[in-house]
Amino acid sequence: MTYRAKWFVSPSKKTGVVILKDARDQVLAKRILIEHGYFAELQEKNDDTNTMINIGCIPDSFQHDSLFEKCIREMLQVNGVGVKRVYLHRSYRRMHEVNETARRTVYRAIIDYLIRNHEWHHPYPLSIYEWNELLSWNLPWSWRLLDKNEDSQKEDESAREAELIFKDLGCGLRMMTLLTTDEKELNFSNGFDTPQRIVMKPIYCFGVSVTKEVRVACDSFIRRVNEEESVADDPIHSLEIVDKTWTADYQATDDSDTSEGELSVQGWPREHVEEVAMRLISYFEGTHIDCSGEENGKLLYGHGASYVELVRSKLRGKVVIDVDLLQERITLVGEEAETARKKLEYFVANSHAFVITQRLAIEPPRYLHFMRNALRFVGLEKLRAICGGAQISFVDMEHMDFHGTVQQYDLLMDFLQEVDEKLVTTSSKINTSSKPDCPICLSPVSNAFYCLDCGHYYCLKCIIHQVKTLIRNRELPLRCYHMDCGQLFSINDLRCLLLGDNRLPWLNAKKMHALIDSSIDCLLRKDKSLSRCPTPDCFGLFMTETLSERPVIECKCCKRSRCSSCMMEPHEGVSCEMYATLRSDERASLQVYLQDQKGKVRECPTIGCGALIEKGEGCNHMHCTVCNMHFCWLCGFSDTTQSKIYGHLRETHGAIGEEWPLFDNFYLMQPVVDCEVNDYSASKFHIKCL
Repeated sequence: MTYRAKWFVSPSKKTGVVILKDARDQVLAKRILIEHGYFAELQEKNDDTNTMINIGCIPDSFQHDSLFEKCIREMLQVNGVGVKRVYLHRSYRRMHEVNETARRTVYRAIIDYLIRNHEWHHPYPLSIYEWNELLSWNLPWSWRLLDKNEDSQKEDESAREAELIFKDLGCGLRMMTLLTTDEKELNFSNGFDTPQRIVMKPIYCFGVSVTKEVRVACDSFIRRVNEEESVADDPIHSLEIVDKTWTADYQATDDSDTSEGELSVQGWPREHVEEVAMRLISYFEGTHIDCSGEENGKLLYGHGASYVELVRSKLRGKVVIDVDLLQERITLVGEEAETARKKLEYFVANSHAFVITQRLAIEPPRYLHFMRNALRFVGLEKLRAICGGAQISFVDMEHMDFHGTVQQYDLLMDFLQEVDEKLVTTSSKINTSSKPDCPICLSPVSNAFYCLDCGHYYCLKCIIHQVKTLIRNRELPLRCYHMDCGQLFSINDLRCLLLGDNRLPWLNAKKMHALIDSSIDCLLRKDKSLSRCPTPDCFGLFMTETLSERPVIECKCCKRSRCSSCMMEPHEGVSCEMYATLRSDERASLQVYLQDQKGKVRECPTIGCGALIEKGEGCNHMHCTVCNMHFCWLCGFSDTTQSKIYGHLRETHGAIGEEWPLFDNFYLMQPVVDCEVNDYSASKFHIKCL
């Protein structure tokens, strides 16, 4: 529990400034201020707009801008004068050790409160020496003086702030009234100026992790939310979003800066802070494009993947694009997320007509090392003709540039594949190490390939599909499929294949979920001494041999309690077999419930209804919400109106209930003697204290 404290190094001299919206109202505003007892003077220096008025003779009660602004703004606006801004103009002198005085004032107020409530178990400090010694104790709260904000307005130069942090939330909440509304406890003075009150407001902090790239892309949204939520007339119920890692002039060093930082949502009340934090988290999770289908699947490989990179570079600083090959999903986060989505969807629908520029590597492992010689023999003119007129040029011995439509690109790739296959079948001196086959599809590796740390090449699409299948079928651990290898996947391989470019780290848990779940199942299949927590999506494990030591166990992962015998919820007093029956058999469960609540649960007396009704407390008038009938709990008398039920209770049973509530823990019993209406003097009552 944290409080933000604010005070001034010197009390304000009583001058202020009001800035009007319209210069034509300057004379009228001056007259209004004078009529209300203020000194008003038109400011001539440094005022080219003629909208500023200096105010004097300000009462001592106005020590902070918010109160002063509210008073002056209301005064002028009621008279039709538009106000742009109002603030106190402080000329100040430094006070000796004023910050320490503020700290001691707050500590004294807290200790006085604890003494009054018999919660302080130490001697009360009287002398300055005792107070200085107390400030060095390990108290259940701490005080941290905040650095001055360089961006603060000139009129706030004398303001200082500190954080009062309670280690115990309950203790901090109990201090709410003392620290935020008490008018006397937090007043202090240097002895010769007007006393001032330390302004305290509760602060609840909720940290939200974010990468630098996402922080830049979502900057407008974050500022908009901060502006919307920070506007509040009540200073206690306020909120702000604080960047705790980067300053306002940050710049992303590149388009994939995944260095992590923290945004802190700070304010009060707690529920509002958590609501705004959840709003940020939800926004950072982004929107998704499902690429599991054939159409959207184009975006994951080949020229589709190249187009995703193009959109990413063009919208740099405005959107973050995360590609998850294993889950076949693209996530978009940022102000231009919708724009990026439309671009990608348009590409999917019109990919054949898109013009792309691509640099092709004519070298191993995709092609034989003498493939470039064969292409030079074919010639550029024939290559262009085969591709339908696309622009093709050789860059060097290993690379060629292509510029044309996706359809023309596919024609070129088909021709290169045909030439490559002919070279393989006709050449007797092929170095297989320079022309590897994919161990999964047994064909030459495609242009989009992946090389494991063990050195063996795979088609990227093949290795992704294989990893996905092995995880789903619980066939772990993951190994290289090359016939002479079988080496386990390295940590780097898992990171690259499962997490991808890792642009949104908070999605990593979802990306790794399937592998972790499969790994635990494989572990349990081999090690019978372990058992798994039955809570969905929980990875908690129990040692089977220790389950019988206690009747109820708690999972350290999800913190839920379980019966050690059947792993169901704790069911004290009921056998595991009976509890399983009650969970699966509705009739048996209902009968046990009726038996336990005998006398408290009855069927609705209305013929054909039969709804079960439980009576907790109160009078004997009951209402069935199923058939909408009112009835007497004691005898079952029923009617469509409640007035007849109350009349029946008084006439037949003498009262509407067995006991009449009076106030906390006391009940008024039936009168000892009868009395006339409105004749309370003759009545005697029994008072029963529970």
